[in-house]
Amino acid sequence: MNEQLPVTFTSSQVSGAGRGKKIGVPTINMVIPQALSLDDGIYAATITISNTTFIAAVHLGPVPTYAQEKRSLEAHIIDLEDTKNLDTLLDTSDSFNVTILKYIRPIQHFSSTEALVQQIQEDVKTVRSICSKLIYSEQ
Repeated sequence: MNEQLPVTFTSSQVSGAGRGKKIGVPTINMVIPQALSLDDGIYAATITISNTTFIAAVHLGPVPTYAQEKRSLEAHIIDLEDTKNLDTLLDTSDSFNVTILKYIRPIQHFSSTEALVQQIQEDVKTVRSICSKLIYSEQ
């Protein structure tokens, strides 16, 4: 890994392909900061938007399952029941802070959307576990 974790940076939302929402895993697509030198992969993170902090699974890199070679940065907010609330926060905020906490795994190619979704569900469990341990250790 090129940077020592945790790493915090500011980003803003950009339009994505909409695939996450279609497969039941909506994401916030973000501008990749020029100075960010993390390896491609899946990470546990927190995202703070308008003073509200969420835990997230973050993808940095290409999306080989959909033949996308261009690097992307996107976050799936975990345990968010009302996406309208998030949309409102994003609409009222030009930028937000992202803290990358821990590397989870490398980028992989999946043979089907179902296999991808199954792995994302495992990643979400891992992120929950990492973040709960961090929150518990800070108390």
